[in-house]
Amino acid sequence: MNIRHRATAVGKTVAALAIIGAVAASCSSSSNDAAAASTTEESSASATADVPSSGAPASPEDQAEIVAITKTYVTGLNNGDAKMLEHAMCQATLAKYTDLSVNARPSATPQQVNTITDVTVAGDLGFGTVEYSLVNDPSASVSTVPLAYKNEGGWKVCDEP
Repeated sequence: MNIRHRATAVGKTVAALAIIGAVAASCSSSSNDAAAASTTEESSASATADVPSSGAPASPEDQAEIVAITKTYVTGLNNGDAKMLEHAMCQATLAKYTDLSVNARPSATPQQVNTITDVTVAGDLGFGTVEYSLVNDPSASVSTVPLAYKNEGGWKVCDEP
């Protein structure tokens, strides 16, 4: 794997935390915002160490499952739906949000998934690039963010590959 590809893979893991960080923000009361930000920063540092060195394009089945779980995850974030988020997140990520069912709140800036591309799989780890836009601001530019996934009896969004 060349350095450029490795840097892209690391970038995918770090950028995935931007969306995962939204969970921390939606699940934290104002008194816990600093702790949530700290947790997200710590996750970012640890996640970059374990990026797989190679991956293959996902099978059509894995691709379909990753697309579906990403949409479930984003819908859960948008609606503040703890059950959807619990279903969509891997166990390691979910363990960080023990108060999810109590503190999940609808997002002030709901997002919609436009496309998910570059889905690769390396064993039980996966990565994909999510293109999304803001639901309430059609003039806002389209953004992309890489997400990490872990297969735990089905693909889940995960902040630590």
